[in-house]
Amino acid sequence: MAPPAAPQSILIDRELHSLVDLALRVAPDGLPIAAAQIQPASMDLRLGRRAWAMRAGFLPSGGSIEAHREELQDGILDLSSEGTRLERGRVYLVELEEHLALPSDVSARFNPRSSTGRCDLFTRVLCAGHPRFDEAPRGYRGKLYLEVCPLSFAVHLRRGDRLCQVRLQRGDPGLSTEELREVYRETPLAFDKDGPIPEHRV
Repeated sequence: MAPPAAPQSILIDRELHSLVDLALRVAPDGLPIAAAQIQPASMDLRLGRRAWAMRAGFLPSGGSIEAHREELQDGILDLSSEGTRLERGRVYLVELEEHLALPSDVSARFNPRSSTGRCDLFTRVLCAGHPRFDEAPRGYRGKLYLEVCPLSFAVHLRRGDRLCQVRLQRGDPGLSTEELREVYRETPLAFDKDGPIPEHRV
């Protein structure tokens, strides 16, 4: 069972560890989640064994990801063993090793790891039936897919590579505009030659 968390919070590493094999799962033939994947407030996600070359990207707001994939795919690629080459300018859909089985009060947000920027890869996560990229709604149960597009040059990817990460959150831990203003008044972050810049100019 996960340790108690604040009503609105980003889950931290000890909470993420407790959710392995519960909310954070792996494919039936996947390798167990490694401790090194879990960061202070996020978990790295790994590429699975299959990828599909696509004629275009898509948002799976209606119908299954698999149905869209079958309609738009140009071929299947094997990422296991030695991996495979992804060509510049092409769109690929990659199954992720991890699946989600979120509690009813927990949602997920995804973002690229910094290494994708250095390799100039465009990536975003898809969840079945959800109308936005890079997020999973509260209580989501299902597979995760990563759309990958090399922008500047071809790349070689293999199963287990980590291109994105997930953050789990309870409630909405973001701050309102007024709350941000209050924090800025107490601890200003922007200065000019005259001192702290007034909040109305920030």
